[in-house]
Amino acid sequence: MDVVIVGGGIAGGALATALAAAGRSVTVLERTAEYKDRVRGEYMQPWGVADAQRLGVFDALLEAGDNVITKIVPYDELLEPSLAEKFALPIDSVVPGAPGALGIGHPAACDALSAAATNAGAAVVCGVDQLDFTLGAAPSVRWSTNGTMHEVACRLVVGADGRESAVRRQAGVPLNANPALLLGAGLVVDDAPGWPTDTFTVGSEDDRVFFMVPLGNGRVRLYLLYDARDKQRFAGPNKAERFLAGFALRSAPIAEEFCSATPAGPCAVYPMNDSWCDDPAPPGAVLIGDAAGYSDPQLGQGLSIAMRDARVVSELLADNAEWTSATLEPYVEERTERMRRLRFVNEIMTALRSQFDDEGRALRLRAMTLMQQHPELARFRTASLLGPEAALPEAFDESVRERLLAG
Repeated sequence: MDVVIVGGGIAGGALATALAAAGRSVTVLERTAEYKDRVRGEYMQPWGVADAQRLGVFDALLEAGDNVITKIVPYDELLEPSLAEKFALPIDSVVPGAPGALGIGHPAACDALSAAATNAGAAVVCGVDQLDFTLGAAPSVRWSTNGTMHEVACRLVVGADGRESAVRRQAGVPLNANPALLLGAGLVVDDAPGWPTDTFTVGSEDDRVFFMVPLGNGRVRLYLLYDARDKQRFAGPNKAERFLAGFALRSAPIAEEFCSATPAGPCAVYPMNDSWCDDPAPPGAVLIGDAAGYSDPQLGQGLSIAMRDARVVSELLADNAEWTSATLEPYVEERTERMRRLRFVNEIMTALRSQFDDEGRALRLRAMTLMQQHPELARFRTASLLGPEAALPEAFDESVRERLLAG
């Protein structure tokens, strides 16, 4: 094979589709026999949508039922609801060609990308276990399905196998991470027809940050972020009920219907932090998606990062007949700077969102006012919607952080 991709999720499925369509021989190895709700990866920013279009997988995602989101309403305790609605941000034309953001049902999207990869000519194998790798100059992969061992040699092993990547461990690539100041709980609900299918929101109220991501047909993915020291907040058998009670919001009254909505999946909790690899392209392998390091989920960048990783790597491998150690250097350089910029955004947003007291609210209000008065201080935020490369380097200068977070 040219490429063996370990992990058939969003990043792996997108890369397999693009490489197979470009004529490369591809095998995808996926541990699960059936994709399940993992309470993550439900929102794709407009810049990620543009990359999905370039990869040729956007139509497959739409056909899987993914929902186009065209505006962001900044509901927040610092704004009256009517004022927040007046400040709604249209995102249906912020990136040329992209119709907006996507609300993604994760299992259905993985199924759609797996089918797209198969249709493009990739071999997709599910229910894989006993994975073992040889990397370096002569890569190969061994695995078992239904008790039968298989082995294939390849030119490159792609680690698209998530946060606990076995490929990353085998390659000996360290994962850097910063501490989590917030925890995030998530749950998908049905029977919420009152929430507009075109509207995404994120805001703060009292002791929590709330997110609503419409997936279409009355289904909405909900998230609550809260102090990481409050580890037992959503522990125990009735955590879903307590989670939904957190959407009785003064700042977004329309969200109250979520309190009585029907859970349609698990309620799970994850730390909100960033991680990154200094070298996501060790000899004989390349890491993409969460395997190469993930962005703090509070910024909603994970799916877009997966699309960009798949797009850049697929283009490099399709455009170069000879694959050498230098072939993937542009990916390493681009991803390193991309993730650095997203960490910068996350660090500021965490500082503004993680203090649930009067002092924290005053800091947030001051920062919001400064960004309105001095637009150059708000340019770092364009990285979220338009892509990290869309803002000039000075938008991520340390002086911006100092001015916004000064007490």
